[in-house]
Amino acid sequence: MAATAKIYDYDLGFRRSYDENEYPNDTNLKADKERAVLARLQAELVLPEDTILKVDMDFDVNSGYNGNAVIVMDDLGAELIADAFTFKYGEQAGKAVLEKWQNRDQPEDPRLPTFLFVQKPEKAGDMPVIFAGCGTRDHTPPRKAK
Repeated sequence: MAATAKIYDYDLGFRRSYDENEYPNDTNLKADKERAVLARLQAELVLPEDTILKVDMDFDVNSGYNGNAVIVMDDLGAELIADAFTFKYGEQAGKAVLEKWQNRDQPEDPRLPTFLFVQKPEKAGDMPVIFAGCGTRDHTPPRKAK
């Protein structure tokens, strides 16, 4: 973060830092007329081993992160999206959201998902696609021999 960063604290339990320098748009993304569009997101994940994993998500590539409408990060978020899917697409759709959240994506995965990404459907009227993010690999570095 640049030395000119401004930090905003919120009573909601989080803090955001803004680098208010102006940078050219080096992405293929275009902002809406009255709303910014998310291009990149940096996260620090606390792993079960009590270590930090730094993750950069780029929404400007065909990596699976583009086209996202919602990122689910906890049980309540999964329940809210499940309720929305149940209301809009039926009970099975809502159950599928919770199944995705409460289970490993593949049986051999080391952890449950850290995120669920809800992507915009390709065609209007179709159901959004949900995929699990993080949890599919063990990021623990090998221990050095003493």
